[in-house]
Amino acid sequence: MTDGYKSAGLKRVLQGSKKEFANLKGGLMMILAIGEMMNSSSFKSKICKQNMIQVLAYLFENCEFQKDNKTLEEFRTCLFQILEQMAKNSKLLISNSKDILESLLPVIVKKIESDSNDVRFQSLKAFTDFITQYLCDEKIYNSEENNESTQCINELILKKLFPHYGLILSDADPMPLFGLKLLSVVVERNSAFVVILNKLKLIEILFQYFEVNHAKFNSFTVKIIRAIIHSREIELVDLMQMNIIDKMNGIFENVMKNN
Repeated sequence: MTDGYKSAGLKRVLQGSKKEFANLKGGLMMILAIGEMMNSSSFKSKICKQNMIQVLAYLFENCEFQKDNKTLEEFRTCLFQILEQMAKNSKLLISNSKDILESLLPVIVKKIESDSNDVRFQSLKAFTDFITQYLCDEKIYNSEENNESTQCINELILKKLFPHYGLILSDADPMPLFGLKLLSVVVERNSAFVVILNKLKLIEILFQYFEVNHAKFNSFTVKIIRAIIHSREIELVDLMQMNIIDKMNGIFENVMKNN
């Protein structure tokens, strides 16, 4: 069937459709072609433009209109693979930052409230892959200058992401791990978010994780607690009530014992 095709990429599309994407037929197979082009260094920068980003946003927004649909599951898998390829190319992310921030990321972060465990996790992972790169780029995110892209990112985090954080931290693994990874970058890049975490009653929960042998105690938790303390947004008396001294002593003792 593939003898008439000279492109190795097109052959992979057709071959792949018989395996991982066996249920994709007709026009739905176009998503496989897009995926192959996103894997190509020659095509990637040419097709990842405003129109395609808006199409991807539309497809993500409507990719769960039926539950327990094998075809849609394969379609979503291909969509997430495309996002993964986009996130690996920092130049592509920067050159298309406005469209990605305004059109694509709001749709992705909304999927964190999906009924599907896999969709929730893949959406959080994709959002994390994108937003952490933007947060760490001074030209895109600068809390002091508060440029247009900074305002857009702040609004995404405040209005779209933070309302989901109770769900993220209480969800099944590995959702909490990725949630803590993302949160550590957010508060390190802008300590003003600590105030919002306090209003959302998440500070006490995060301090509960800051303890040896706790399931959610990891390097990301340490970075978050350090950022909270350095922000000086939490009163010393409140820190003492959350047993910060005892917790830190316990962690230091554990480090000394194991080294």
